[in-house]
Amino acid sequence: MRKLALIGFLASGIVGIGCDDAPTVGPRSQAPDAGAGIDEPLPDVPSSGVYLLVEPELPRVLRGGTQPLRVIARNRVTGDTDVSAMVSWSTSAPDVAEVAMGGATGFEVHGRAIGDTELTARLGDVTTTVLVQVSHNGIAQTSPATGEADVGVGRETIVRLAFPLGEGATLGPEDIQVTAEGDRVAHRAVLSRDRRTITVFYPTYLPGSARVRVSLVGDRLLDGAGGALDADGDGEPGGTGAIEFSTVQLTAVEGTSVSGRVFASELSAAGATSTPLAGVRVSVDGTALQAATDAMGNFHLEPVPAGRFFVHIDGRAAQNGKPTGAYYPLVAKMWTSVAGRDTGVGDVYLPLIPAGTLQAVSATAETIIAPAPSVLAANPALEGTSLTVPPDALYADTGERGGQVGLAPVPPDRLPQPLPVGLDLPVVITIQTSGSAAPPTNFEAPVPVCFPNLPDRRTGQVLAPGAKAALWSFNHDLGDWEIAGP
Repeated sequence: MRKLALIGFLASGIVGIGCDDAPTVGPRSQAPDAGAGIDEPLPDVPSSGVYLLVEPELPRVLRGGTQPLRVIARNRVTGDTDVSAMVSWSTSAPDVAEVAMGGATGFEVHGRAIGDTELTARLGDVTTTVLVQVSHNGIAQTSPATGEADVGVGRETIVRLAFPLGEGATLGPEDIQVTAEGDRVAHRAVLSRDRRTITVFYPTYLPGSARVRVSLVGDRLLDGAGGALDADGDGEPGGTGAIEFSTVQLTAVEGTSVSGRVFASELSAAGATSTPLAGVRVSVDGTALQAATDAMGNFHLEPVPAGRFFVHIDGRAAQNGKPTGAYYPLVAKMWTSVAGRDTGVGDVYLPLIPAGTLQAVSATAETIIAPAPSVLAANPALEGTSLTVPPDALYADTGERGGQVGLAPVPPDRLPQPLPVGLDLPVVITIQTSGSAAPPTNFEAPVPVCFPNLPDRRTGQVLAPGAKAALWSFNHDLGDWEIAGP
């Protein structure tokens, strides 16, 4: 089972989600004066100088359900204007879906019958068309994906649904079954509060070199319109869907080993040398294989599995002197060994988490998490950095709720896992947690974060208000960086 003190993600500190007047995460960029007007002509757009965008771009609607629609008039000089309340609509198949007044934006599409239809939005002589799909609720995405190989044995299974289940929906033991090589696997399934995500936790590590099958029965899982989940994807409500994946092999191979060093992310007091961390525990997930770093930060694990495997590096055991209340975290990594050889895995850097970083979250109100005062004093550019935890939103894999959360900066060139080649971020933020039993590793729903809009290290420019940029996150399940923003 995954036990992480370093959780969620290491996120680039150049963008924000939920910041007032700050950049937001996303693929598009808007002009600073978005919404100033829509009547100035441009040479590469229609004669009116405007073109229309419908959000969402590819609406999918539950049969018997609704989807709010938003229409943006875009002019590349003056920016974007929300014209949702001004457009007129037509549909190619009103028996499948039609648009009516309602919703926060003024219009919403109503799903009438299974099928596709084209919706046309018109503003004066400017039109745009979007394809709408009306369907039963189904499985939109899973992690791991079906057919995925070398899955870590401490990884949970996540099922994301196309639409929320109905209010009052619950998960029973008959709804989800898990087997490994045909044998039943103990598990605990949790339905998120928005009723769109099912997470399956395992109280112990999954077996290695195993074919795992997670079966989801849709017959009892009803959506808001009373339809059963199309779990098998056959276009009909109900049925049983399955996610099948294989786990990494854990058998140690004689003569196969990995070696490396563990250092503190912060430089020594002299400011020029790295500080080795002694006593850090390095362990292979799902096995009893472990080693501790020596006084120079060196470790050697032998024998280890050949090929890809996952480890945890527990900096909390570091024997180096550190300020009272400060600690080095527990992080996860993926390594690949070569059979019959010693593989060097390089240097691992662990950030020192300052005292006062962790703050208790509330079960009844939002909790605003900010860097510790000592961090802000040393890094005034981080002023305004925050994470907003909804009430009772933090929980451990065991189901225990509550705990502590904290934010701390990490030098971008001295991370537990190096950034992708070519990615030059001005700062990286680590999100840390602590609980009374197992460290909480899960937020009930996406958590708003606000990061400083720092200058680009190459151009010296900051993002304009309303501009959008990618948010990079370290995925501990995959052992790699990925874009987490939409």
